Amino acid sequence: MNGLELFNKRAEEVLVGAFFVDHQLLKECTIRPEQLYTWELRQIYTAIRRLDEKGKHVDLITLMDEVGDEKIGSYGGASYIYQLAGKVPNLANFHSYEKLVREYDQKRRAIQVAEKIIGQALEADITKTLSEGISELMAVDEDQTDDDNGDITPSLVDLFEDCEKDLGDIVGIPSGFG
Repeated sequence: MNGLELFNKRAEEVLVGAFFVDHQLLKECTIRPEQLYTWELRQIYTAIRRLDEKGKHVDLITLMDEVGDEKIGSYGGASYIYQLAGKVPNLANFHSYEKLVREYDQKRRAIQVAEKIIGQALEADITKTLSEGISELMAVDEDQTDDDNGDITPSLVDLFEDCEKDLGDIVGIPSGFG
């Protein structure tokens, strides 16, 4: 990427470290391991997700057992992994960290698409190049999920609660019938 590497290592560390503090956040997290820039954190996060899929609690011991002693050093070592949980300043801001990681991933992917368009514009059919480039950029934009995970349950609960509210007497038009 021309020497321009866009990422926020602190946000990635806090995101991954948060799972050691509260492993239930894995259920809420929409970030995929490949969206992390830092290779070590990507590997740690992948192992954490595997533990969760197996129904195991996430902590340093279970992670080391999942990864194996020979690989833990290449992920930064046991002390680095242990420190990740200590880097989490506030779990209430988890979704803000998640959003930061997602935005940097989108920036990197948009730059990759732009570089591809530039390369193809010099050599290939420009109409095809632009069409494919626009499609790829739209895919990068569509990947941004923000708070919408497709779950309509909260909206249905709100609608149900609104329907249950007592609005007082029902007033209508007199019909003259008894």
